[in-house]
Amino acid sequence: MHFCPQHVCDKRYLPCAYKADTLTRTVDGGGYGQNIAAGIEAANISYIISDLFYNSEAPAFKDLYGQAQPSYANFGAWGHFSQIIWKGTTRIGCATTSCINGLKGVGANVPKHFTVCNYKSPGNYGGQYAQNISRPLGKPTAHWDAWMST
Repeated sequence: MHFCPQHVCDKRYLPCAYKADTLTRTVDGGGYGQNIAAGIEAANISYIISDLFYNSEAPAFKDLYGQAQPSYANFGAWGHFSQIIWKGTTRIGCATTSCINGLKGVGANVPKHFTVCNYKSPGNYGGQYAQNISRPLGKPTAHWDAWMST
């Protein structure tokens, strides 16, 4: 787990998330950071955030802590993660919509759900990584289904 200031869930960013053009998998770029995911129902948004955006990408960033400007060569492997823990981000709005007509740019077997998370202020600014991403605290990480364990 990482330290970052507490984020506020801000409903003002939900309409922006719902406006995403799910047929082309594009978003409106309204001056905020953004993470998107396809194929997972709204009931499992905690899985998207904790396991897809955080847990699966944190290991790819392990050698980049302390760098003001990490190489973007592997950005696809850690870009969601760094946005989530970006210290300058204070507000988040996430929404999932079901796309009856399907999603463009994903496999035919991907369920027709599209999630957009908007972050204010945006993260992933070049030259600002060292001051906005702290090293892990060394505590156990959370998983979306931890509460279901017996």
